[in-house]
Amino acid sequence: MTTVSRTDRTLAPPMQYRGERDILFVLGAGASRADGSPLQADIIPSLIRGDQSAIRDSEVTAEVLEFLERYYAWGDGDYPTLEAVFAFLDHLIHEERALSSDYSLTRLRAIKESLVRLIFYVTGQSS
Repeated sequence: MTTVSRTDRTLAPPMQYRGERDILFVLGAGASRADGSPLQADIIPSLIRGDQSAIRDSEVTAEVLEFLERYYAWGDGDYPTLEAVFAFLDHLIHEERALSSDYSLTRLRAIKESLVRLIFYVTGQSS
């Protein structure tokens, strides 16, 4: 087994990541909105509505949407926030707690990874 340190600066092929990494999304005041990047508040609603045809029917999107539909309720455009979804997933993962028999710790990690990939895609396609 090879261990990769966080200081290793080599680039992995697209959409492949080291198992352990730090991720920071800087989303907020809308300064990049003029360049076509979505607002943070628009990312989850966009995924739910299926605005991006290239990812609408993907397994990655289906995994995230199934989780959102099961654990969040929304109506009249009152979607869960990106912060709320990440906070929920991060808490469960940090505490090493499964959510249910259908949502094991391994599956929760996979859902978080899928959400990260979707954010990279959505923000990358928009700008």
